[in-house]
Amino acid sequence: MHTTSTTTLYASKTHKAFTFDTKLLKEKLPFLKKLLTETPEPLPEQTTFDDTPADEASMALLQHWVSGSKPLQGPADFHTIGHYLGLYALARKFQSEPLQNLVMDLMRAHYAAKDLTAPPYRIEYIHAYADGSPMQGFLLATAAHRCMQGKERPTVSDSMYSVLQNGSLMREFIEYLVHNNDVDTRHGSKCA
Repeated sequence: MHTTSTTTLYASKTHKAFTFDTKLLKEKLPFLKKLLTETPEPLPEQTTFDDTPADEASMALLQHWVSGSKPLQGPADFHTIGHYLGLYALARKFQSEPLQNLVMDLMRAHYAAKDLTAPPYRIEYIHAYADGSPMQGFLLATAAHRCMQGKERPTVSDSMYSVLQNGSLMREFIEYLVHNNDVDTRHGSKCA
């Protein structure tokens, strides 16, 4: 059993330290609850997450959410969309469905308010770090919606075509084009 009141997680290639209340971390993130329960005092390499979704901004958002001091506000611009996608990937990695649902709701609200659809590089990112996730489906659905808006024949940009060379992404994208082309997934009820 983890015995200290705080736990430090390290993020990004710089291994920047983020300190969390251990009790809250274990309550909110099942992956870390298991780690901290099975490993009395984890080594820094066990609490270092230097892969792409664990960038400093996404880890700071995770720290903010775990602390519960104020609710997350959601993305506000082009840059923060990337941070929230990183937070979603972390939530998936750390097995927190409530956080995944919250980030999904915040992203959908932002995309709806700004009338955005997912560019290919966002789909590529989420496919790399949260393949098969509802977020991947949402981003693909917005891209399919964009292709169908006001057109008799859907058109796909060269960069989107390049991303869709992945067979599973292509199949999912086509499913949205065929079956959901009149549905705007940016609107609707919140995630449960």
